[in-house]
Amino acid sequence: MMYKIIDISIYQGKPDWKMVKASGVDGAILRILDSKGIDSSFEHNFNGCVTNGLAKGVYRYSYALTIAQAEKEANEVLRVLVGRKLELGVFLDLEYNAQRKLGAAKVKQIAEKWMAVIRAGGYRCNIYCNLDWYKNVCGGLNAKYWIARYP
Repeated sequence: MMYKIIDISIYQGKPDWKMVKASGVDGAILRILDSKGIDSSFEHNFNGCVTNGLAKGVYRYSYALTIAQAEKEANEVLRVLVGRKLELGVFLDLEYNAQRKLGAAKVKQIAEKWMAVIRAGGYRCNIYCNLDWYKNVCGGLNAKYWIARYP
C-alpha cells in the first residue's frame, strides 16, 4: 500500500488541514523545533492533523557537534512532545555542513546518541537526509531512512 505523506514547517505557513486531507494526503511529518525553539506552526499543524485524522510524525534539523549537544537536542524534542501520539515517529534531520566536517564516524556517534534518547522516551526514531549524506556520511545506522530527493 502506498501512502502520501508531506513534510511541513513554518515555511509552508499554516495550511487548512481539512483541505490537505481532502487532497488525498494520509499524514505529515512536522518540524517540531528549529535553532530558536518550537516551530511557530507546530501546534497548528499538530492539532490540524489530529482533528482531520492524519498520521503524524516530527523532525528536527540537528546542529549538534558533540554527543552532549545531541542529547540536549533530543531531550528538547521529548519536552515538546510530552507523550503525544506519533504514528510516524521522530526523524533526526542530518544535513548540517558543520557536522559533515566532523567525519562520518563522529556524525554516526552523534546520531546514535540522539536516537537513543528519543527511543528511551518511547518513540520510534529514524533518519532524514539526502542521498549524498546517506551514501557518504550517515548510512548504515540502526534506523530507517527518509531520503530527500529534490527535482
